[in-house]
Amino acid sequence: MLGEKIKEYRKKRSLSQRDFASLLNVANGTISLWENNLRVPDLDIIKNISTVLEVPIHELLELENTAEKQDIPVVSTSSLKHNQIKELRKEKNITQNQLAAAIGVSRSSVAMWETNNTQPDFDLIKKLADYFGVSIDYLLGYEIKPTEQKENLEITSQEKVVIEKIKKLSNNNLQKVFGYIDGLLSTQEKPEE
Repeated sequence: MLGEKIKEYRKKRSLSQRDFASLLNVANGTISLWENNLRVPDLDIIKNISTVLEVPIHELLELENTAEKQDIPVVSTSSLKHNQIKELRKEKNITQNQLAAAIGVSRSSVAMWETNNTQPDFDLIKKLADYFGVSIDYLLGYEIKPTEQKENLEITSQEKVVIEKIKKLSNNNLQKVFGYIDGLLSTQEKPEE
């Protein structure tokens, strides 16, 4: 649970609850409430906790990192200069409606996130990171130092056509396609080695 992770990393940094509270600019008793899982800090505070404890957010939240499976140095930005969700959506060339359908929320939720009126909850942050193929840290306003690309993946024109068609599917139809592909693969003869 988040509280246990906060306590674990606070102790690794040799910080008392009082010192930790002071660094985060919260009341002393708040740290105890978090560490005993009686309260959950909001996302802005989790970003601050991540910075103070020098641990990536995905580790605090015990979520699988969607970036490379390695230790990636995370550098906090002084302020959020752009909205990652909107930027990623535009890079992917999809509408708010398409993003909403893909992760199972309303279009107005996506619009509210993009205008910073509300924030997605932890489960939705994980879905968004997985959908966009980015780390949770990046999605929440952290810059991740680029890593070396391990291999140059070339996509054929036929694969590009398939990808473009898949992008247009609703979440429900996308799940059907995955099921169909899994079925085909399970009956396909394996090539001799």
